[in-house]
Amino acid sequence: MITYLFFTGGYDSTYRLCELVIVNKVKVQPIYISDKYIDNEENKKTRRKNHIYEKKSQDKIIEKIKDKFPYTKELIEPTIIVKSIDYDSEIEQAMNKMRKNRYVRRSKCQYGAMAQYCKNSNKKIELCAEIGGHFEKKLGKYVVKKGNNYVFDIDKNKDLEIFKNFYLPLIKMTKHDMLQEAKTQDFDSILNNTWSCWYPKNGKHCGKCIMCKERIVPYKEHFTLKKTKQNEKILLFGIIILLIILGATKYITFS
Repeated sequence: MITYLFFTGGYDSTYRLCELVIVNKVKVQPIYISDKYIDNEENKKTRRKNHIYEKKSQDKIIEKIKDKFPYTKELIEPTIIVKSIDYDSEIEQAMNKMRKNRYVRRSKCQYGAMAQYCKNSNKKIELCAEIGGHFEKKLGKYVVKKGNNYVFDIDKNKDLEIFKNFYLPLIKMTKHDMLQEAKTQDFDSILNNTWSCWYPKNGKHCGKCIMCKERIVPYKEHFTLKKTKQNEKILLFGIIILLIILGATKYITFS
């Protein structure tokens, strides 16, 4: 028995890889679609520019898993790399309709590529979408539990027929849920090596793109989150409270 997993080296798919091999102790076949045009047309500006860094993070993550949990060496298969993938007419038409219905932001995106790979390979493959993500916000109401996993209920929405081969193991979890569970199972440190940024600069996270802003753990080697106005307000409030306490302490002392 082997579990097929779309693995990017990002937070969600890394959590799932760890859960499968460390906790469940099942064999996993990671699959990575490295096509740099996976999320948009070649002539469009909005597209990820991080495939090189994603692959480096994947290699590092797998190495760290095997080092910390030696029994996983026999459970992680060499990653299947898909360098390019083209939509057939069925997937293209379906993705155009999903874009029109605002289920996805772009008709060409990773979900279409993954659906095409599932169709080409005729395999059921895990896709790691979590609570709060765009995918879950738009399509989470069509998810049902099947056995120990979640799938789309195609009867509720025929437009999702091309997603019939997706398993959605994290669709009922938040990133914070994953972090707490990872701490319980002692693999939370591995999540620090995940890659999120779409627009890296000089090999480092930009700290500005959506993926960076949604990140909840620091990148181990060099990534720190940018200060936000909310964080600055919290810091200012904390300083004011501290000054009030210190003032009150001095008053009591001199009294």
